[in-house]
Amino acid sequence: MFPPRFCNHGIFSEGFLNFVLVISKLRFMKHFIELTKVDGTKHLVNIMSISYIRQMDDNSSRIVLHSCKEKGASIAINIKESYEEIKEMINSAL
Repeated sequence: MFPPRFCNHGIFSEGFLNFVLVISKLRFMKHFIELTKVDGTKHLVNIMSISYIRQMDDNSSRIVLHSCKEKGASIAINIKESYEEIKEMINSAL
């Protein structure tokens, strides 16, 4: 029978649909990390767009992202997080 009946277990069919949508969103967001630029603004970055990361002398990092819209285009961003912190974030985002 569709939609499934979850009323006996405390989940209504509308709640089940919301649950499925939230799970789908979490799967999609799993490949993103939140980085803080040197000026304090926060950005969500898709880890698939990272070209490389370089640690700077002041323990901050520079991250280079490639553009999926323009072939060969890239952007470099100076961020507050250290190289090791970014490495850990990427590992947990996979």
